[in-house]
Amino acid sequence: MQRLLALTFLAFLTCTLPASAQSSPAVMTERIDALERQLRLMQRRLSGEQVDIAAQPSASSGNVSDRRLLADLSARLGTLDRQIRQLNGRLEEFEYRQNEMAETLEQLRTQMAVQREQQLASGGPSAAPDLAVPEQAPVQPTDASGGEQLTALPTEPEVEGPTVQLPEGTAAERYDYAFVFVRSNDLDSGRIAMEQFLEAHSGDPQAANAKFWLGRIHMQQGRNGEAAQMFLSLIEEHPNHSRRADSLVDLSDVLIRLEAPEDACNALAEFRRIEDQASARLKANARRLSDRARCNLF
Repeated sequence: MQRLLALTFLAFLTCTLPASAQSSPAVMTERIDALERQLRLMQRRLSGEQVDIAAQPSASSGNVSDRRLLADLSARLGTLDRQIRQLNGRLEEFEYRQNEMAETLEQLRTQMAVQREQQLASGGPSAAPDLAVPEQAPVQPTDASGGEQLTALPTEPEVEGPTVQLPEGTAAERYDYAFVFVRSNDLDSGRIAMEQFLEAHSGDPQAANAKFWLGRIHMQQGRNGEAAQMFLSLIEEHPNHSRRADSLVDLSDVLIRLEAPEDACNALAEFRRIEDQASARLKANARRLSDRARCNLF
């Protein structure tokens, strides 16, 4: 009876195992550990029962039945062991892709630093070719933003904008100054002001909000690499921030635009882990992006 119960439990594990491949790395690791413990336990039981059967007369019909049951159980244990190795392989592949994405973003950071030096050497930010604002769909406002939102982009870029320079004052006053440009849809000035704020107040609590809005501005102006950098910085350096769920969805969006659907799926998988904190609108957007990237997460 105990062997039959163990066999039934093992069959249940075998049937449900593929679904765990869709979980996050932490969940996959926990499942692998649990399966390995079950495998060791079943192997000990199998070894003990083989000794008992060897000590009994081989002519008994009950022994024949036991040997068949043990052979079946041994085969299922072999299958379970192979599936554990497959899960380990998938986890290693996931970690490799995460490292690969981090290296790609580090290269983007280096390229941005070089471009910034070139821009300064050639006369400042106004010499950069990517300051023109393309016609794109408006940025959707986020929930719980405290009134902060981006509206539709202007159809024509401004030839000359006002000089942007953070005023003297506290970090909060300087952030408010920078956000005025974002709220009024002056995205070029807002980008410069937010970058100045981050340079001067990288350790301030408002730095995460500045990264979020810089990511949104870069995304709207077609600089997907810079947008990914800002969203990833918020996600990694501010794990408990209220904008983290929004940033994960926006990061998956720009990764799809960068033709990296697998990395986009990784970002959406992390969003699924904290989706209880997200609004219905954000969940719907995540499902739409999952369909585009063919993640099969929802």
